Parts: sequence; C-alpha cells; structure tokens
Amino acid sequence: MRSSGFRRACVALVACSFVLTACGSSGDAADGKTRITVNCMPPKSAKVDRKFFEDDIAAFEKKNPDIDVVAHDAFPCQDPKTFDAKLAGGQMEDVFYTYFTDATHVVDVNQAADITSYVKDLKSYDTVQQQLRDIYTVDGKVYGVPRTGYSMGLIYNRGSSRRPDSTPTSPRRPGTRCAPPPRGSPHSAAAPSATRTTARRTRAAGTSPPSCTRRAATW
Repeated sequence: MRSSGFRRACVALVACSFVLTACGSSGDAADGKTRITVNCMPPKSAKVDRKFFEDDIAAFEKKNPDIDVVAHDAFPCQDPKTFDAKLAGGQMEDVFYTYFTDATHVVDVNQAADITSYVKDLKSYDTVQQQLRDIYTVDGKVYGVPRTGYSMGLIYNRGSSRRPDSTPTSPRRPGTRCAPPPRGSPHSAAAPSATRTTARRTRAAGTSPPSCTRRAATW
C-alpha cells in the first residue's frame, strides 16, 4: 500500500534540505536549475511503484520549477558491498536511502545534512513511531526521515519445548511418519509398533522416513 502524501512530503523535505545546505553532489544545470539526484527509483518491472515515484517527482518539480530531480534506477538500489565506497568517493546521490543500521555511520562520516529545521514542515512526521525517528536523530539533530519500518520476533512451539535440553534434528514434512529410534535408544520403548511397521515398509520401498530423534540444543 502506498503511503500517500507522506512519501512525497519526505522526498520534498529531504530534497530541499540537501539543496539548501549544499550537501552532496548537487549542482547547477546548463539551464540555471539546481540539479539533485535521488536513488532507489523502482525498476520498470514494478510499474505501479515506478508510476507513483515519477508522479511524486513531477509534483515536486512543478512546485519547485528551479529544481531538476534526476532519479537513478539501479538494482539493488543500496548494495552493502558498494555503499561505503560511494560515500567515501563522493558518488552517493544527494537524496538516498539507508538501512537503519547505517544511519549513525553516515552521520559520523559527515555525509548527511542536518534537516532539523525542515521537519516542522512535515505534518506527518509526528505520526511516525518515536523509536524509528530516534534512529535518524543524533545528538538532538535530525538527519533523515524513516519511510518504512518492520518488527521481528521469535515464535516457538510451546508443546515441543517442554524439554529445554533437546530439539528436533530436522523438521518433518507434513503428513510423514518418523522412523523409530535406534535399538537401545532411551526413546525406543515409547515408539509405537505401528510406526515401526510403517518404517520397515517404507525402507523396503527404497526410501527412509525422517528421523525424530533429539539432540542437545545449542543456543
């Protein structure tokens, strides 16, 4: 889903800040306009997103006729292998995207402009979660605007985690039976006879069911 209005405001805010602070590689075009570059333009294969991106640029240029926005279409738009090299070599676009983990580094190497005074013009800025805004705020100054965010978590099966000292050796495919534990295993007595019979038949057919024996967990 497109974040209507907010992304356009972000682009306008950040673009203006880079131009006004003369940060990055922005320069004057032959027609007297100020030219700035923006990375992460959606590829042609993403027709809807690319159309939104182009419409945002057109709306910005109409409102700011003295600024020419040049978008760069590259995949991946931010390659960790070349990110630092582009920063060090002065090849980074005037307006660029970063991973959350790169924000402080970009500020530390003086490759981000202070846009604190422009944030007040972004009406939707206060609706962004505080923990996301804090990522691009260093020493009380704002250097970037978060466009998207995500959360990560760990989910575990409580029923299969009753024994904290063990974990399955491999995941089972849905609908498959487990091979019986090796003879003499402490689990062999609990193996139902039906499972053993099925295992013998399966091996006779030339295949082996997955093992459900357990090993010590490593965390």
